[in-house]
Amino acid sequence: MDQAVADLTEYADGVGMFFDRTTDGALDADAVKESINGLIQTLAAAVDSLAAGDPQAFADLKAAADHMVMGAATMAEGLSEAAAGVVDDNAVALADAVGGLAGNEQRDPFLDLWCDHIGYFVDYAGAVAEGDDDSADSALMALDAYRSDAGEFFGDIPSGELPAEDAEEGLSMHVQTVAGAIDSLNEALVQN
Repeated sequence: MDQAVADLTEYADGVGMFFDRTTDGALDADAVKESINGLIQTLAAAVDSLAAGDPQAFADLKAAADHMVMGAATMAEGLSEAAAGVVDDNAVALADAVGGLAGNEQRDPFLDLWCDHIGYFVDYAGAVAEGDDDSADSALMALDAYRSDAGEFFGDIPSGELPAEDAEEGLSMHVQTVAGAIDSLNEALVQN
């Protein structure tokens, strides 16, 4: 058993470094290693209890199972932070592109507008996952207002390349598609 624990501890070191590297530090190597080592210790205690016929074995197995959930939550939090970083980087790149095409004075107003809409989608996803229909409806209303604001933003760009109505229509499809994806993911992953 000691060799198995040593091998698993070495594995935890490697996994910690892997997640730290692949998430650019959003999942800290030491935090991942600590979580996995906790799981290793609770599983080892459960196996020892079972092998010894100890009546505590069930409680040890339950502790191991609880630790798996905590470990998954630690990793999910880090992945969530990494995803938020990617979304933020994308928003800045998109704002830079809009500023380059429509004029630098349009960059920051677009970035604010875009980030607001991302927040509305986050609000919608949280409300849907919690089954809070009122908050989900409020988020959809905010997204509808965003469509109008963004349409006006693009319609006001002096070149007039994108009329407000066309921007609003395109954004309507965007909102429907992303909200539909959130609904589908909720149905498949959260509600089941």
